[in-house]
Amino acid sequence: MKNLSEVMLELLKHKCSSPCLRNKNREDAEQKSLSMTLGFSKGFTLIELLVVVLIIGILSAVALPQYQKSVEKARASEANINLKALEDAMKVYVLERGEPAQDLDDLSISLPGEKISERKLKTKFFTYDISLNSNGRGYEIIAYRNAGNNDAANYYLYYSYQGQKNCVAKTEAAKAICSAFCMSPSFEFHDGGYYCGM
Repeated sequence: MKNLSEVMLELLKHKCSSPCLRNKNREDAEQKSLSMTLGFSKGFTLIELLVVVLIIGILSAVALPQYQKSVEKARASEANINLKALEDAMKVYVLERGEPAQDLDDLSISLPGEKISERKLKTKFFTYDISLNSNGRGYEIIAYRNAGNNDAANYYLYYSYQGQKNCVAKTEAAKAICSAFCMSPSFEFHDGGYYCGM
């Protein structure tokens, strides 16, 4: 038993087999012709794709340097935190023993990284160095950036036992990193670097 919709479908098939198909084909051709003349087509033209690629290129050229500067500032912040921890551990050691530690292992802190010498530790981005003064009483703790070929990473952070804290930039690009830590916006140039107090 067939339902009403199936019967109607069969009648339409038999009734308009050839004239209906011709009209349908003609309507499809007219629709395609109309869409082509009005500019409606599927897909994108080469010019449209090139414009999109150009816009993405311009945006990435503007955004990438800012992103890299932000990443470098975050790395410098990590080094600043590690320097502060080393300074605090050194102060505790000096208070307990009356003289600076001769070895990093003597301090009450351990940083992840490869120990290069008694007073040098190398991490992925920085090399930490504890330098003792000739009289054996004073010390400096320095975090040198493992820069490679990156001009913006050509700087170091410096803490002394007298409370002096500096960021020293060796290039103009590195000054932007140091300026994030400086208490005043001015830099002093001496000994081949731009110094600012932190």
